Amino acid sequence: MAKKTSKCIEISPENPQKKRIESAVDCIKKGGIIIYPTDTVYGIGCSIEQKSAIEAIKLLKGKKDHQPFSFICSSIQEASKYAHFDTDIFRVMKRVLPGPYTFLLEASKEAPRTIMSKRKKVGIRIPNHNVPLEIVKQLGHPIITTSVNKSGEEHLTDPKEINDKFGHGVALILECGVIDNGQSTIVEWNDEGLNVIREGLGEIDFLE
Repeated sequence: MAKKTSKCIEISPENPQKKRIESAVDCIKKGGIIIYPTDTVYGIGCSIEQKSAIEAIKLLKGKKDHQPFSFICSSIQEASKYAHFDTDIFRVMKRVLPGPYTFLLEASKEAPRTIMSKRKKVGIRIPNHNVPLEIVKQLGHPIITTSVNKSGEEHLTDPKEINDKFGHGVALILECGVIDNGQSTIVEWNDEGLNVIREGLGEIDFLE
């Protein structure tokens, strides 16, 4: 029996076609998983409100339960619903976002437990890419974001390879060519201030 593959459609990174964004949003609303481009690598995600879809992504990636997911917000204002941050953090976020950063912040009561770390923190992304931002805006709430790879392995960059290896487990792939920009920089906020957990794309001079 032939391996089932998902629907894979091209999308413009600069001016995403409205109907293709609507298709992605419709998939997500129905509890589906999608793969989409970001400013770093391709991401795999679903609604933060769909627990069964989140669990399905964990199975696809071979991700362990104690490894939390980050999620994409459309704006800093939306992020403030799910995380606590003060004026200093707001200024930093306003300076570098949208951009290739993940901010680990204290979770608010609105943050679903399924995306929260054991330390009750959440990872927030506002990528500099129109496709995921438009999806989240139209959806009305964040989507999960995690690189397209098996846990512990290199992320996949070519849509054809992504479809071959992950197409059976997702509803839709939005593709715009090979993407291999690198990983996001992960920044954590604690009592001592901001600390870089993983240095990736983007400047970190705001820590000085």
